Amino acid sequence: MAVNRISIKASTSDKSITIPIGQSFDEIGQEELIKTWEEVELQDNINVIQDYETTRYAYNNIVSGNTISYEFNFWDAATSTYEDNFNVLGFLNKDLAKPKKAFTRSFFKFDFYDSPWRKEQKIMFTNIMPLNNCIKEEAIIDPLEDPIEYFAQIAADPLALPTYGVYTPRAFLGPLKGKNENYYIQWLKDRELMEIDTFYMSCKFYNAKSGKVLNMINEEPTLQEIINGEVLSYPKWFYYKVKLVIGPGVASTVIPNYRYVVTRFNETIMVMGGGGAAGTGVPGGTPTSAVPTTLLVPSGVPIKFYEYVNP
Repeated sequence: MAVNRISIKASTSDKSITIPIGQSFDEIGQEELIKTWEEVELQDNINVIQDYETTRYAYNNIVSGNTISYEFNFWDAATSTYEDNFNVLGFLNKDLAKPKKAFTRSFFKFDFYDSPWRKEQKIMFTNIMPLNNCIKEEAIIDPLEDPIEYFAQIAADPLALPTYGVYTPRAFLGPLKGKNENYYIQWLKDRELMEIDTFYMSCKFYNAKSGKVLNMINEEPTLQEIINGEVLSYPKWFYYKVKLVIGPGVASTVIPNYRYVVTRFNETIMVMGGGGAAGTGVPGGTPTSAVPTTLLVPSGVPIKFYEYVNP
């Protein structure tokens, strides 16, 4: 048997016994395995070089100079209706005319997901729109609310009605300095890293005055829909579809080569993004000093959001 191949002969005169078993270890041929192990460990612990350079995409809107428009509406619990002003959130007109920190520190946050279904979606990137990007409209000064400004204007011109410009929850953004924050979308230039080119945009409002975060929905619900909780039907209520497009358009001198298109949910065929383009025109459809009259497109459809009222 193999266990009996080694025999040990000993006598009573021997003071030690030699066992003929080799105890040296040969490292020959192990160098390649060690190098392979080192390479694997290096790859696991050092990031592989990737090109994370981004491309800037502009909004596709041939009718008004590639501008994009937003409207935001907030729930007035006193009247059970939606209002397109910041007053229902606790901001006074004097806070909006000469913005206080509570107003300037508030903002709209747009999250872009790879899917409209919450159980499987991943957030891809986020855009922030400060409130000073909103449009200002003239409002009559309330002497009880802002007596200093009211009587200062009366003293300067007794015949004129005291007014000042207050921010409204409407935005008209474009490729213009001071009005392009949240206008552009930055996405990876190397499409091999991530092939996705379609996103689903949601909106939240962060109120620094109250400390609350308000979820926004893309359509004004009826009171019955709010009571029945039908607003929870995804993805009908919470998203706009945003698609990145590369290449010259029909009029390449007007439409940017790198552009994005925003579309609505189609109620009839229940398709996300089948409801036509959104973001064109002017919020409210009325001229303001912040919007050149040559860009007015009242027939356009702004990107509209409404505060989500959780019954």
